[in-house]
Amino acid sequence: YRVLRAADGKIGMYQLLRAGARLDSEFFPESQARRSFPSARSYSAFLAERGVDFVLIFPSYQRRFATNEPDWARRCGRRKPAGPVVVYEVTGCWSSHNT
Repeated sequence: YRVLRAADGKIGMYQLLRAGARLDSEFFPESQARRSFPSARSYSAFLAERGVDFVLIFPSYQRRFATNEPDWARRCGRRKPAGPVVVYEVTGCWSSHNT
């Protein structure tokens, strides 16, 4: 899981770990790689490197950080029903990199 959250993101990450999830980063902001991606290819390579299957996007992330990652997740992922949090299954974005 890749969690894109601005407000108190550590609690959400901790809750996912308690439920058995494997996260793509540590609790430190520098390991979370908040940045924009120049192309779909660079974004899919990033997801592949981290082994990300799902991207969770909280509204707080989009308000606070001006990155294009939510747009790339939307373009290449498949949206899953999840309530106020937007969840995209992104395995298809990068699975071709592993073959």
